[in-house]
Amino acid sequence: MDIKFIHVLLAMLLVFALSRYTLIVTLPPHRLKLQEQQQQQQQTNIQTLVDAHKVIEHTERLIEIGNSRFVYEESRSLAREYIKTRLMEFGLPEDNIIWNRFEWVERYAVGKNITTTTWTGINIVVWTNTTALPAARPIRVIGAHYDTLHWGINRTSGAHDNLAATGLLIETIGIFFQTQQALPLEEQAPYMFLFFDQEEPGALGSKSFVDHLRISKNPQQYAYFVDIDAIGHRLAPGPILQTYPYEHQHKTHFSPRWLVDHTLASAYRVRPDGISVGNAHLGLSLLYQAHRYHLLSIPFLSDDGPFAWAGVPTILLTDLDIFYGHNPDIHSITDQPSNLDPESLADTSKILMEFLQSTNTDAALPPSSTKSTDMQNPLKRFTLGLIASLFETIFSGHLQYLAIGPVSIGYFELLSLIYIMIAFIYFNSFQAYRSVVLQAERLPSHRPRLDNISKKRFTEYGGGVADSDDKETLQSPSSTIYKRHSNNTNDQSAVTGGNSGNSTPEHRTESHEPITGNNVHSGVNNHHRHQISSEHFSGNKNDLDLASFRGYRVLFFHLFALSFIALIDTVYVFELLCLSFVSLTTIHLHRFNINLLTGFISGVFCANFIYKDITQILRLGRRGAGYLELRLALLMAAYIVHTILVVIYGYDFDRKKLKLKEYIAFGKQQQLQQQLQQQNQLKSAEKTT
Repeated sequence: MDIKFIHVLLAMLLVFALSRYTLIVTLPPHRLKLQEQQQQQQQTNIQTLVDAHKVIEHTERLIEIGNSRFVYEESRSLAREYIKTRLMEFGLPEDNIIWNRFEWVERYAVGKNITTTTWTGINIVVWTNTTALPAARPIRVIGAHYDTLHWGINRTSGAHDNLAATGLLIETIGIFFQTQQALPLEEQAPYMFLFFDQEEPGALGSKSFVDHLRISKNPQQYAYFVDIDAIGHRLAPGPILQTYPYEHQHKTHFSPRWLVDHTLASAYRVRPDGISVGNAHLGLSLLYQAHRYHLLSIPFLSDDGPFAWAGVPTILLTDLDIFYGHNPDIHSITDQPSNLDPESLADTSKILMEFLQSTNTDAALPPSSTKSTDMQNPLKRFTLGLIASLFETIFSGHLQYLAIGPVSIGYFELLSLIYIMIAFIYFNSFQAYRSVVLQAERLPSHRPRLDNISKKRFTEYGGGVADSDDKETLQSPSSTIYKRHSNNTNDQSAVTGGNSGNSTPEHRTESHEPITGNNVHSGVNNHHRHQISSEHFSGNKNDLDLASFRGYRVLFFHLFALSFIALIDTVYVFELLCLSFVSLTTIHLHRFNINLLTGFISGVFCANFIYKDITQILRLGRRGAGYLELRLALLMAAYIVHTILVVIYGYDFDRKKLKLKEYIAFGKQQQLQQQLQQQNQLKSAEKTT
């Protein structure tokens, strides 16, 4: 193994370790601490598990309320009273349940006409702490919307979206309120639970709530927001985490890595299969996590969107996959309680409850990112701002991460893995590829046209294609493969084609010995060379120039471009490089056509990977800023070129390597032919004597 590659490997492993164990500011609480908390709760006889059948009962009751009234507002009013009554049965004071009324007005201009639409609604705000807590402690926010798309007599639906989440939130609030009251006051944390109204028209309830409290002015006051939407369907493989891209002010917001880490850790503590990001299947989850960074935004909005716009860390707990899944009952009259799965609801409630308990302490949250107020020196402020700007420019993808199973891999960790793979390809395939191309460049300009020689004629004197184990080597650029002579065996002047006389300087070649792996010419063998017929030569240099495509240079710039693009589109480059890694590391393995096979397979996988990305962009992507769309178009073009080159490298290496083998084999043939001629001459000389 090359010592330089070892140095690169050690350096990248150091970067990986530093990023993994120093840049992660907040780690999920240790399992032992959570077990201690659970033991304390068991000692106080507090039930910490949500009954899934009660959740389904709440859903059925809300459906009945919707079917009992013709007017939509009357149904929602009864639903609000039902939610309040059930919460008070758990012991919550009435003062902890607050009505948040709102009115949302939107105006649209169609030509010269202006259309005004007004929505009214009431959000339900529930606090689990009965005593005012210090304002410095960040508020944990959990929400779900209680409105559905279809209301009315005998036409109410929405069990999956989103009355099941409403019932789950009712039970969770009741149990969590009891657990919080059992803790000392100094160990309690502020938890706010929200039941949003008017989500179906476009998350109007959460929009108005965020605007009314002006959360964007002070997002550090809120630790996170967990949105629960569309859970418990019987056809869904289980709960998943969705990190929708929400574009705001020419910037796309995603769920932060620390919040995903906490949720993953909580899920794997209470559920053997844990939880995945984007899709329950690992392959589709990895696919989604790469493609989501190419979506400037999505054409719909859930309740987590306005909080993400305001700068609050958000995450969506659901089982609905809009990217690769299909739910036939969503937004349909068939969305009834009979479609709910109690086991799926139980798993979702366990994950949510474990997550809430794990974030009860402020130590489990990242430190506030508020600016220091004691930075009075303008030079220091300018310097720090300039450094931050340079960092954002160079490492523009520093917020990207990839969740695989129970762990997530951050930006610099992915970069270190990418550069390890690129370094391995460079010191392995690139070196071998360059060696073959340089050998091809050292061949004479006029070469035998071996392609037109029949196998029968080619093997008359024992010739054949040499195996790679022959370990043939070519000499310096001043040496050539063959030495051509005239019919006069004592004449050492080189000839061209079949001419044995006056050769012009343009066609004159150097006189060297045939180069083969096992040939050492003696002084006697330097005479009596066999003349190569002119039909074995081609005067068309362009057709037979093996070095016309210098693939190793293309590979070098290819690897350099990937290492640069990785700074911008880290997750995508990492997964694309993993799909083509086998092909790029087997470029020089031409025996049994391994390089051609791996190149074809990698090309198919990469093409499918890019095709799914393009179709998703066309289906779900929204137009963004011009420079963002231009950057995305350039990236997609680069990835398409990458796919094509992955297939070409193996073929080009194979072509050059086979030609070199033919030259070596033909040199062996010439050597054997010369030896036979010398033997015949010796025999004829003995007979004459």
